[in-house]
Amino acid sequence: MNSGNGKVSPTGLDTQNQMQDTAYVTVNSKNILVLRRVAKYGFKLRLRKSGYLGEYLSDESEFLENSPSHLIELLSGKTIYL
Repeated sequence: MNSGNGKVSPTGLDTQNQMQDTAYVTVNSKNILVLRRVAKYGFKLRLRKSGYLGEYLSDESEFLENSPSHLIELLSGKTIYL
């Protein structure tokens, strides 16, 4: 994932060269495709309509299971900050 030119964050994202990646979360046994973008102190998730699954986000999946308001915002097409 690291091309050697950028700094790698603890999550494995190359924060210098790769500001976003494709991923998915699993909530209630349903896969939800998301675009994950690096934010100043965390990540922003946005709903994707198509494409391959990408990286599984286990921590974000658990958070969305326990936070229905964030899940509703994500599914309605809004960008959520985690």
